[in-house]
Amino acid sequence: MKKSIFYLLLVASMFLTQPIFAQVDELSPHGGAAKVLFLDHGLVNGVDSVGFTNGIELDYIRKLNKVINLSIPLKVAVADIGNFINNRTLISLDATIQVPFVRTAKGLSVYALGGGGFVVENFEESNLQFPFGVGTYIPVGGNSFITLQGEYRFSTLDLRNNLQFGAGYAFRVPKIKGKPKDRDKDGIPDDKDDCPDEAGPMTGMGCPDADGDGITDVNDACPDVAGDIANNGCPDTDGDGVIDKFDKCPEEAGSPALEGCPVTDSDGDGLADDIDQCPNQPGLEILFGCPDADGDGVPDSEDKCPNKAGDEDNSGCPDSDGDGLADHIDNCPDRAGERSNNGCPVIVTAKDTDNDGVLDKDDRCPTQAGPSSNFGCPQITQEVQTVLAAAASNIQFETGSATLLGMSYPVLDQVVSIMRQYPGYSLSIGGHTDSRGNDANNMALSDRRALTCYNYLASKGIDRSRMSYAGYGETRPVADNSTVEGRAMNRRVEFRLFVR
Repeated sequence: MKKSIFYLLLVASMFLTQPIFAQVDELSPHGGAAKVLFLDHGLVNGVDSVGFTNGIELDYIRKLNKVINLSIPLKVAVADIGNFINNRTLISLDATIQVPFVRTAKGLSVYALGGGGFVVENFEESNLQFPFGVGTYIPVGGNSFITLQGEYRFSTLDLRNNLQFGAGYAFRVPKIKGKPKDRDKDGIPDDKDDCPDEAGPMTGMGCPDADGDGITDVNDACPDVAGDIANNGCPDTDGDGVIDKFDKCPEEAGSPALEGCPVTDSDGDGLADDIDQCPNQPGLEILFGCPDADGDGVPDSEDKCPNKAGDEDNSGCPDSDGDGLADHIDNCPDRAGERSNNGCPVIVTAKDTDNDGVLDKDDRCPTQAGPSSNFGCPQITQEVQTVLAAAASNIQFETGSATLLGMSYPVLDQVVSIMRQYPGYSLSIGGHTDSRGNDANNMALSDRRALTCYNYLASKGIDRSRMSYAGYGETRPVADNSTVEGRAMNRRVEFRLFVR
């Protein structure tokens, strides 16, 4: 009869507590459990006449951290112990630690337990017991679990070692939520508000947007004038890719190279007259609009051999054998020789001027020692590599333009110094943009910016034959173009040294 009443109360408590926690979103570290117990004092003590008996268990459970639970169970049972049959009342209070060793994505947890407890027997005598075992929590709701547990208990008294098995219901207590804080009173809780001290709309995650263009002030380059996302919140009235505050002709579509004003190109070579050094002769952008009939990179006005491709060092004349003397003054134009011997070779014993083990004839850097794996040239130091890497993000231009800002010249001067330090190396210059704006305009802009750096280095005495440049537009991003920081990293000019 007593057992029937107990089971009835236990099942009722399970259904009564279920609705209380069914809608809980967050749980506190506190919980509890109720179990039916099955005890055996015979098997582990070698007493065949003793069988399973029953009891009940009520637990307080405290989650100590993400891994460990503390359980404090109070147990009441009637047990068969040795020669005492069905007449020993047991009351115990334990403290155990539960450590999960199996967890699944659906919330099932299998744990190991261990601890100690105090047991009073028939209100007459007591002993200490040390339980060890395993158990599991099987989720049946947001905060409800079926719990199963088995344990072996060592006792300080004879014939009191025992096995216990429990099955029942466990639950977690919900947190009591207060009203969320909203310091700026904009209706967005502080924990979801990107600007908790400044009122702003939900569309801006709680941050203000003074001009109402959908771009929060903190990310808006023109916070007081409505603009669009592509221009960081600034307006571009004529849609030419140059925002109004930098556009000298804001009502008339023009070229970024001309600060937003229309292009005037008298010779039709694609370069505006104000930057074309030969405005009445179609020419090349790389030569600032001047013609180059033989395509050797030396404008015809400076080319002593305008109809034969050469190099800048020989005033545009060819040097077939590469000995530094143009063919028209080289007595041996097909054989590399010495200037002192009018371009003809002088037969001498093989030399290794820098004593690096690479003969001068094979050494790309004959006066600087370097390994043969690098064609006799010195390896680029880590310090130089760091300077070149930093230069990529420190070369700055006027917005939408290939005009350098003043802060860029010291950086380019460092590159000039490196080129002089490594005369055997060549340099490639690559221009890059972010993804905003027209693809073709981005490609053209990146090419002009790379050209600007190329021309500046040449103006400082770096041989053009040692350099090349190219624009890649937005095709080679190094960061996410959807963020301000990512776009800033993608707007860059990269410098790479190599031995030809």
